[in-house]
Amino acid sequence: MSPPSINPALTQASQAASEDDCRSILANGILDLPKRKKPKLTIMELELDKAKYELDGRKLMCHLDPFGSPTTAISVGLRVDSGRESDLDMYYSSYRSRRESGLEDELVKIEASELTDICSWITTGMSNQRSTDLGSIKHVGLTYMLHAGEAFDPPIGKGEDKMTRRFNHPQIACLLCPRKKLDSFDEDHEIIIAALQEGLIKTSAWNWPTAFYAEGIYNPENKLKGLFCSLPAFWFYTHLFIGPSAAVTNTIISHSSKLSKNCAWGLTEVTLYIIAYVHVVMYFTLSTAPRWCTVIGQMGLSELLWLIIEMFDDKDDWTHETLGWWNA
Repeated sequence: MSPPSINPALTQASQAASEDDCRSILANGILDLPKRKKPKLTIMELELDKAKYELDGRKLMCHLDPFGSPTTAISVGLRVDSGRESDLDMYYSSYRSRRESGLEDELVKIEASELTDICSWITTGMSNQRSTDLGSIKHVGLTYMLHAGEAFDPPIGKGEDKMTRRFNHPQIACLLCPRKKLDSFDEDHEIIIAALQEGLIKTSAWNWPTAFYAEGIYNPENKLKGLFCSLPAFWFYTHLFIGPSAAVTNTIISHSSKLSKNCAWGLTEVTLYIIAYVHVVMYFTLSTAPRWCTVIGQMGLSELLWLIIEMFDDKDDWTHETLGWWNA
């Protein structure tokens, strides 16, 4: 399934090149392109451009790659486009999908400094959207993990920092415990919590947390059954893409005058990228991390995101059933 249409922003974090290297590549790539004379933009036009690319950054954050670098992705795309690289298919496919929505026309008209501005605006949009999403769900997101009438014991107050979360709280430790270890957790949660805290039980990306599964559904012989179909994940999606007022009332209708992401961005389905983003945000919310990061203990959030996306590569029955559950 192809990602939703997002103007020029593409992003895939490069582990091989620094941002300085990418900016140099970006400049060289632009210099190699044929130029067309471009009229000087007015201040109003520049502000409109800035708003447009910041919006692209917001969209990228939520339904493509929240960990990506626009500068890296565009610079790699330019190198492949000009035939200077042949082993960067993963990066180029992301660049190409974004180029088709208008970036190619822009590239032949702008200078390297302008493209640097564009990447900066996209990055700002990503940062702003990240702050909005994580801030709005930081506390209320915990309530989505509970049954009706249930409460955290010990209580977690709104004014508390996140240090009481993750494996420092018995209920949250249960939610983040690998599902395959849940029976052991139920038998003696103190021993399992201690093992989780000491890193003796692996909690890396492939060890799917209990919170990622539909409640009460787990088959050791078929570990895909119920995976990514939990009600808490669905309410996180509802909060982030339809609106907090819908999530807190257990409906899919927003009661806010503010346009939801789905309405404002014309999103008509829950894609695999959205599913991955929702689960990353849910894991981050349950963690002790005070600010956005790529690694929490043994869990690499970027790795988690792309593992979830790759799970949907095979168009098998599980993929169709899971996407169907989200879009029912």
